[in-house]
Amino acid sequence: MILATAGAVVNLAVLFWIWHLRGQSAAHWRKREITPRQKRSEALQVLLAVVTLILVGLETWTHTKIHRTGPPPAIHAANS
Repeated sequence: MILATAGAVVNLAVLFWIWHLRGQSAAHWRKREITPRQKRSEALQVLLAVVTLILVGLETWTHTKIHRTGPPPAIHAANS
């Protein structure tokens, strides 16, 4: 899970850095049109990275709920 999280974060960071560099004024002279295939590829990479982070977060959250350590929660008697 650590590798999945690190990979997703690195992937998002690289994509955001690419978009940042493309948007700079110094890049206008070498700018070329991004193909629809490349746009779809980048969108898919972002989607998969976000889904990975969501799944890791959900697994971490549910793991603590299912495999709880420590004493069980206190049960209050209704007929006391």
